[in-house]
Parts: sequence; structure tokens; C-alpha cells
Amino acid sequence: QRGLLFYNLGNYAEAKKTFEEIIFNYEDSDIALQANYLRGFCLYMLNEVEEALNICNTFVDKYPNSVWTPDVLFWLGEQSYNSGNFNTSEKFFVKIHSIHNKHRLAEQSLFMVGKSLIKQKKYTEALENFSLFVRTYPSSFLLADVRFYQGDILSELGEYGRAILAFEEIIKKFPEHDLVNISIGRIGDCQFSLAANQESRYDE
Repeated sequence: QRGLLFYNLGNYAEAKKTFEEIIFNYEDSDIALQANYLRGFCLYMLNEVEEALNICNTFVDKYPNSVWTPDVLFWLGEQSYNSGNFNTSEKFFVKIHSIHNKHRLAEQSLFMVGKSLIKQKKYTEALENFSLFVRTYPSSFLLADVRFYQGDILSELGEYGRAILAFEEIIKKFPEHDLVNISIGRIGDCQFSLAANQESRYDE
């Protein structure tokens, strides 16, 4: 707990020192496993990125069934996504949802799979992934975001009619959401594109 307090306060050097004390002095303790990957997180915050990534990658390989493994996989996925390594981030997030699908991070991981696919311009796969998300988590707090990405993907694929339906669903079902105004604008974009073959769409 002392180590976690240091970490949450941004004192990563002291947190690292505390976690190392646990690892080396209480290596048979269950908590030593958690201290292992948290030490990696500290190193990352101290700009020792390569060592941090090595520790966390080693952790998920060595302890695939640990209760902490989904958290480490998600962290690795985030680092890959933020670094522009979208193919790698996709693999980390897929692993969480496929192997640890009952974990609290499974829902968000499936969402991040879709975002990683979009960044790779794998639009058809991303669309299928988000459709799976809707079927799996019909009451998710991320549903408006998923519908928005579906609308954007359909627009990218030239399926403007279906894209309009996705954006309209956000407006109807999530009227207080931040994406409502952007969705209205996106509908206008879609109508404009459709007007190339049907001029009455310009008025809409």
C-alpha cells in the first residue's frame, strides 16, 4: 500500500524502491507478483521505457493466468497504441478479450481493438468488431462512441445511408451525449455526398 501511495502521488522513484523491497525480500508472497509489474510501470514513468516494457512483456509471458495479467496486457496495449504501433496494440487488446473475457477490462479492450483496426485502415474488420461489441455489450457506456465510429467507417466505405442511421441513433438514444452535435454535422456531410446523385439531398 505504501508503494501504491507513492505511485499515485507521482513519487515514482520511491514507489519503485518500495516495490523492489517487496520483490527481493518477500519473493514468495502473492503480493510480490503485483509489485513486479508495478515496478515496470514506475520505470516507464521514470523514462526507462525499454526496461519497463521488457519487465511487463516478460510478466505476461511468464504468468499468463495471473489475476494481474489483463491489467498488464491493457497497459502494454495502451503504450503500443499511443506510440503508433497499432498492429501490436490490436494483438494485446485481442488477447485480453479472447482469453480474459470475464475481466473488467474485456469490454474496453474490445473497443480498443476496433480503434486499433481503424488506425490501420482495416475498416471492414473494424466494422465487424464494433458490431460484435454491440451484440456483446448492448448496455455499454461506450455504445454512443461505438455507433459514432461505425458511422465514420461506413462514411469512409461510401455507405452514407447506413452511416446516417448510425449517427441518428446517437441523437435519438443519447440526446445528452457530447457526440450529438458532431453527429448532426456528420449527417450533413453524408447528405451532401449523397446529393451528388440525388440533388434533393442538398436541401436536407
